This record gives sequence, structure tokens and C-alpha cells, in this order.
Amino acid sequence: MIEFTESDGIYAVLKNMAATGGEYAAALEKRAAHIYDAAQLARRELLETYGDAPVLELLFSNDDARAEIIASVPRTNKPEIAPSSDFIGGTVGRELDKFDMFCFCKALSAGERYTPGEMMAFLFELDGDAVGKNKKIAMLRNSSSSRAFELFAAHVRGVEATYGDNFKSVCDAVYLKDAGYAVLPLESSTDGRLDGLYMMIEKYDLAVLMSCMVLSGDGSATRFALVGRPQDVGDEVGRKKFEFKISLDEPSEISEISDAALFFGARFERVDTLPVSYGRDNAYGVIVDIDGADIAGFMTYMEMRFSQFVTVGIYSHITEE
Repeated sequence: MIEFTESDGIYAVLKNMAATGGEYAAALEKRAAHIYDAAQLARRELLETYGDAPVLELLFSNDDARAEIIASVPRTNKPEIAPSSDFIGGTVGRELDKFDMFCFCKALSAGERYTPGEMMAFLFELDGDAVGKNKKIAMLRNSSSSRAFELFAAHVRGVEATYGDNFKSVCDAVYLKDAGYAVLPLESSTDGRLDGLYMMIEKYDLAVLMSCMVLSGDGSATRFALVGRPQDVGDEVGRKKFEFKISLDEPSEISEISDAALFFGARFERVDTLPVSYGRDNAYGVIVDIDGADIAGFMTYMEMRFSQFVTVGIYSHITEE
């Protein structure tokens, strides 16, 4: 790193920038504190109207509460910077909007803690009677699927394999309740995201419940998923993932979701552009690593800002070690 002395012309500029940076940081801290105050006031009003129901429960299940929560987001005029108002109205204005929403969602959901399994209850209508009763796993008869089955079976006790002739028959077995789960490949190092199988999961109203990576003798790798009707398989090992698809008005909005993930302690792991066969332009498949993240805050943000997302699954990704 280059060091400058007071005799260098740039020294005064850098000193002034450092001072301005300190002022900017202090101003952001004050702004965040005001946003936190606004969130606490909004939370107090929710408690008076709806009792102590969790914010996420209200967002996902109560339209009136959802409208109140969204209306409570503080919307203030941006500071003006001469000579160009476009400076604030553009890049800095957008960044301040994001900052405000991130802080508000974090404060609004503060104290709420969920496991991935508990979060499934907000995202899917679970069929409690079906959970854990049918222990058959439908799959194709090949070495890669068999290895994936072994990895899943180590964490879903008491399962047994049943075989289908193709991926449709495997999914049919789950749909007809002849099996409780199915093993499907979702991604390979040679072909990338396997969109046809993702569409099949959606067609049969299934969800990804667990995933693993299987290596082949030729050095290629395939990510397999244990899929089934949405449920909590109760697994507590592996890194936790949140996978969803979303259609956006502008492709640039994907960066906002990525910034939000980082703010709440998560990170983007994979983003794929989806084919137009999904029905809309600017459609993406996203996998977010949420291990150790503020899941409540991030989900609050997603439901308030991008409620059009469709959950593929919240699950554990396990490895061969």
C-alpha cells in the first residue's frame, strides 16, 4: 500500500475524504437508529391488533397485517446534493432505499428465530399426516442415484429404495403416494442446471428436502436432491440452503437480493437464468446459503420486497465426508 506524506499534494485530499467518511458513517448510524425506532413502533401497533403473532406469520398468512406492515416502512425524502439532484435520485438514492429496507426488516423481525424446518411452515402448507410415514424412496437404478440414496438414507432413517423406469415414473410414485420421496439429479458439472427436472418438481407440487453432490469416476459431479411433498425431514446436519425461482422487472434487481443476503449473513451460491418456457423474461433460479444467517430478517425482506418468489426448498446440503 502506498503511503503519502504531508508534502504530497494528494495528502490533503485523502485526509478530507477520511474525515468525510467518518461523518458519513455517523450519519448512517443515526439513520439506522431512526429506522429501528420506526420498526419498533410498527411492531407495537401489530401487537395491539394481532397479539404476539410472529411477523413472518402475519406477512405470509394475513393480508390486512401484511398491508399494514408494508405501509409502516419509513419513506423519507432523500438528502439533496447540489448541483445535480440526479446523483441522489439515481445511484445513491437506490442504495439508501435498500439500506432503509434492510434495517427495517432486521429490526421488525428482531428476536424471531427459526430452523429451516420451522420456516417451511410459512412457505408451504404442510401435510402433517404424511410426514415420516411412507419411507420408500423412488429412484432410477444406476450407480449415481444409488450413491445419492446412501447419503440421504444416512439422515432419513428407515428408508428403502423402490425403482422406476424414468424420472416421470419416479415422480408419479410420490404423487400417487406409492413412495414418500424421490431422488432426482438437479445439476451436473457437464450440463449445468437441469431445467426439465426442475419443471417436473414444480408440475408435481414437490419440494427439495435435501441435496448432496455425487462424484463420478470420470471426474464429473452431479447434485442430487431428495424431493417430496413439502415437509420437514428433521435433518440437522449439512449447510442450510434456501432455493427459489423469481421473475423480476429488471435484471439489475438480482443484485439487490444478493446485497440483502449479505446484509442478513447469507450469501448467493448460484444464480441461473431460466428459459422462457418458465413463462416470463428475467426469470432466475437462485440458491442462497443461509447457514448461520438471520433467516427471519432475510425472509421478512423477501416477502415485503419480492413476494413473487416461489420456494423450491429450504434444506440441508450434505457431503460425502
